[in-house]
Amino acid sequence: MSMRKTLIFFVNDIKFELENVDPDLTLVSFLRSKGLTGAKVGCLEGVCGSCTVVIGKWNHNYKNAKYISANACLLPIFWLDLCFVITVEGIGNPEKMHPIQERLSRGHGSQCGYCSPGFVMAMYALLRNNPYPEENEIRQALKGNLCRCTGYRPIIEAFNTFSSKNKSVCTGCPGQVNGQCCQIKSSPSDFVKDGLTDIYEQGLTKWKDFQKYDPTQELVFPPELIQTIEKLQNEEIFSLQTKHTTIYCPKTLKYVKNILQKLSTGSKIYHVSSGQALRFDLAKSKNTDPSVWISYNKCEEMRRVELEEEQILIGAALSLSEVREALARSEQKEKLKNLIWLLDEYSSLHVGNVATWTGSLLSAFGDFPALALALNLKIYIQNFDTDEISILKVGNDFFDTYKTKITGNTIITHAVIDLKEVKVTRAAKFDPELRSLINLVEVEYTNGKNRIALNGFEKFPILVENVKIDDLEKELKKLGIPEEKLEGLPSLENMAKQEKKKEEGHFETLQLFQPIDNKEGHYNSVGRPLAHQYADRHTTGDARYVGDLKIPDLLHLALVLSEEAHAEIVNVDTSEALKLEGVVAYVDINDIPTKGTNLPGAHPLSVPLEDTPIFADKLVKSYGQTIGAIIAETPEIARKAAKLVKVEYKKLKPIVTIQDAVEAKSYFTVEPMVMKQGEDPDNKFKDCAHVVEGKVYLQGQQHAYMEPQSAICVPEESGEWTIHTATQSGANAQLHAALILGIGKHKINVRVKRLGGGFGGKTGMQCGRARNVALIAANKLKRPVSCVLTRYEDMVNTGGRHPALGYYKLGCDTNGKLIAGKFEAYINGGYSLDVT
Repeated sequence: MSMRKTLIFFVNDIKFELENVDPDLTLVSFLRSKGLTGAKVGCLEGVCGSCTVVIGKWNHNYKNAKYISANACLLPIFWLDLCFVITVEGIGNPEKMHPIQERLSRGHGSQCGYCSPGFVMAMYALLRNNPYPEENEIRQALKGNLCRCTGYRPIIEAFNTFSSKNKSVCTGCPGQVNGQCCQIKSSPSDFVKDGLTDIYEQGLTKWKDFQKYDPTQELVFPPELIQTIEKLQNEEIFSLQTKHTTIYCPKTLKYVKNILQKLSTGSKIYHVSSGQALRFDLAKSKNTDPSVWISYNKCEEMRRVELEEEQILIGAALSLSEVREALARSEQKEKLKNLIWLLDEYSSLHVGNVATWTGSLLSAFGDFPALALALNLKIYIQNFDTDEISILKVGNDFFDTYKTKITGNTIITHAVIDLKEVKVTRAAKFDPELRSLINLVEVEYTNGKNRIALNGFEKFPILVENVKIDDLEKELKKLGIPEEKLEGLPSLENMAKQEKKKEEGHFETLQLFQPIDNKEGHYNSVGRPLAHQYADRHTTGDARYVGDLKIPDLLHLALVLSEEAHAEIVNVDTSEALKLEGVVAYVDINDIPTKGTNLPGAHPLSVPLEDTPIFADKLVKSYGQTIGAIIAETPEIARKAAKLVKVEYKKLKPIVTIQDAVEAKSYFTVEPMVMKQGEDPDNKFKDCAHVVEGKVYLQGQQHAYMEPQSAICVPEESGEWTIHTATQSGANAQLHAALILGIGKHKINVRVKRLGGGFGGKTGMQCGRARNVALIAANKLKRPVSCVLTRYEDMVNTGGRHPALGYYKLGCDTNGKLIAGKFEAYINGGYSLDVT
């Protein structure tokens, strides 16, 4: 077998040839290690889109390139072999901006700027494949990108200037709007209407002045990479190997058995398609045992599509987006249009472009499992130990039993969608009050029978056969589904009834949208966009946030968090963590200087006063409380080692809810307030004609800033310090740092260049979750230390907007005039005061 052991790919105009690279290294980590920090780290879970990049893949058969958007935080680097990676830095810079970057900047589509590069690259992927998109295609392309500042309107408005339907601005099209150049005749974009002149546009964006978009001037797929791809057409296997992980990517299935025969008995083998889910799971795991991955992302048989009149064959290595494209090309696409819509509604294009349908199906999560269940999808399974090929249908017991049939060296090779008897398909999504998402897929057959699959009620999708939509709720109750879980179902039934009458289109979600009135948007200064001072830097990836800074000799820190809500710390064993290559040290409360403090927020000058400790002191009072921290050469090593720290607890009874705290009389001490004493309302209720009482419960809320809590602490000469920190309270940061080290404030230089969002969540000890621990570590090691929390660490370790419980009693007379009111309110302040 010919086997290549060098990873080859391009990033912008730079070629990389890597050997012995860790296969589960993510693309975002690689890019940032090379100084390409435009790809931001917001969630590490493929949700926020701030790390979006564009991947170009060359098609040898058609001699052309296809470009897709992808989440760099999820992509394992092996997946990029023979690919062309385009980052936000590769398409423009503040001196020469790409039209996408310019329009987002000038259209005030950037505020904090942390999400802007991701939006730019999502739009770039769309234009590379479709230079003149419809407005709904633009919205679809941006669905995987989150913004916490703008409310999306200016982003959508800026990008809609690329739409061929937008007649009011020049799209740079070759004279195709209304059959002629849109600049020939006057339009609202000329900003001259009803006698208004340029005095109304001073300092405002002139949409007509944007540089034109010319799709012929985009980056070309690297010719050198094309030549390499053509030379490697006869290659059999691509492989990478490190101490802990070996990966094989065979070109065809016939080589898989050869690989398996060469592996030693007892090897931990994972069969993967894209590898995203496995890498994600292993990143959270404490398991460090060596493993072998066999990836089928290059396997020709598992990437095929066969479209026939009565069936569709889809290879197991196809992405969800590729499955959607296959359905859309089918002769039966009219029957399948609602399933195509459902796949369009998948979480995001960035995820769907890489995630495979097999991974989605076996996870039993999301839209595809319900789709497969309703279609009674026929799965073909190959066993490499016995060479047997078997068929497994996705029926009611599939999700309970597939693990006994798809195990060991058994894989799914392809699936067949049988359309012979299908009359029509329907699909719906409903989100009852933002609780568990319900998906419904119905397949109706020519013989009058039907299959209805629902996801979101139970751990696995539910199948109901030959039941009228009117009787669906009754049938689900028979299956034991609790009534509270059926709250969204009546709406689904209503959609279904409407659909039965129309026999066309998908079910519409019951959500009311208010159209935006744009009648004055083109010539009225009010509401018109103004560019942010640093927007050009935001949209080109040139803006640097704390986690982007390059500091010489920098170490990285990961928190060791409590896995108990309330417990005594009996012992902390760091031995396994410290053995990991690249780990430098462990720090905890014992490393705070003698003159320092573990409670800097309790100092009288700290505003507000609060009692949150930096480290747990022999006792943890909350799940996710900081116990210690691991310091290592890279963030990835630090996080992996932090999971290896073993903490022994003696569990104590936790106080979790407001009701628990009230029963235990667990209250914070509140300073007395000077208030006018009113009359006792209980004396008034007896005079009321009507008395109403009840309670209201409000859930808590995360601040959800895009940039996680971040800090870099740098020791300087003469005991001085430079602290780069993402904070809304620089004075508190300086005071707390001085208190922690037991030195004067004049020795602390706090630098706050910019924040990737805050919303009040980066004040006081909130931002100290990263900064204070990094400071103690840097003081111990006398080296700069960076701490950038993961989204998970940020959410479990910091406070938020608190849950609240209120009791009310109101009394009025016969005319409805309010006579008396009595209120009790409780706020869940957590285990410490924080900003309660």
